[in-house]
Amino acid sequence: MWSAAPEGVGQSLFSVQDVDLFFGGQDRFAAVVSWLASPIANPMLNLFFCLLINAVSLHALLLVVSWMGVRLLAGRRTWQATMVLFSTMTALTHLIVRDEKKYTMALDSQPFAMSWALSLGAFML
Repeated sequence: MWSAAPEGVGQSLFSVQDVDLFFGGQDRFAAVVSWLASPIANPMLNLFFCLLINAVSLHALLLVVSWMGVRLLAGRRTWQATMVLFSTMTALTHLIVRDEKKYTMALDSQPFAMSWALSLGAFML
């Protein structure tokens, strides 16, 4: 079975070395996470920051989706209703989704959540 562990630390490895935002054969949303964490020279702190960025990106996606869908559920778009929907979606995500899938969505250096959050956020603007 393929192990995602080397990929999970890959962003941190790229980050403490010379960061190249775009490289040949790249199949992801640039090396934004590595670039954002590049000022942190300590490898362990850098890895923590890379993982934090990925986890926050997943929750940012849930927030954007909540903002988009709250009008359908509440009839109007308010921050209070958005936060209730976001909290509900976050709790359900953490309760229902298996640990392996949460790892892939939030920590595995797969910046799809970041791409979707930024794309949908730009669409909403």
